[in-house]
Amino acid sequence: MQEKFYKEIPSQPFTANGTSNGIVTLASTSKYKLYQLVVILHPSLSSIAGEIKDILSDTQIAVGPQGANPNMRIDLSAYNTLATISAPEQPRPAVATQDIDRFTYEEAPVVARRTIPVDDTGNILKFVRNAPGEAKSLAVSVDKLSFSSFSEARVTDSFQGAAQGQALTISASPTEAKGGATALLTRKGVFIMPIDKSLYMGFSGSVTSANGIPIYINQMVYVPASAGVPIWLVSSSGTAEARVWEVG
Repeated sequence: MQEKFYKEIPSQPFTANGTSNGIVTLASTSKYKLYQLVVILHPSLSSIAGEIKDILSDTQIAVGPQGANPNMRIDLSAYNTLATISAPEQPRPAVATQDIDRFTYEEAPVVARRTIPVDDTGNILKFVRNAPGEAKSLAVSVDKLSFSSFSEARVTDSFQGAAQGQALTISASPTEAKGGATALLTRKGVFIMPIDKSLYMGFSGSVTSANGIPIYINQMVYVPASAGVPIWLVSSSGTAEARVWEVG
């Protein structure tokens, strides 16, 4: 169970020679945790079982003897880039409730339980407030999903102010539901309301009252469709009036 155990970390090669004060340089330290037990191997030297005493950066960790003073380090100066480091699956250390309070409390001037963002090595992420009108930039990575470099932070499905509408006369021949002579280029959706007769809606010019989706008198529907997805309306007989608004 991941809640109770640290997952095994496969062998990773040293990307620089080890140091006398126990520093190991890797391509990434993001999977390692403080006080996690590790094993260092070298083809011509003795293996070392140690413990992570500090995570110095996203590429360096400090290794010391297991269970010893947190300031103690193992001399790794003989371990060059032929060495590797790994971590076996192991129980996560128990954390007392009072320690959780201590770990998540942020001192003055914040004076609050910490809910601020940090990077993979625990460093607090700082965001710079931009001047009005200045382009914003932000990079966010969530597992396999990432966003970066945008001008304004917006919910992309929200309306941005563009709109057009009109009253349409719908007959037994399909009529495209659009708010003007041409569909709104930035359209995100269309509001449709029949006024005096039920209508039938479809997504091709061959829609009929037999195969279309019924929209009843005074029933307003919203269809999330861009300008590239035309919406067609038809009446079962005679003509009918409809109100159509596009928003973008």
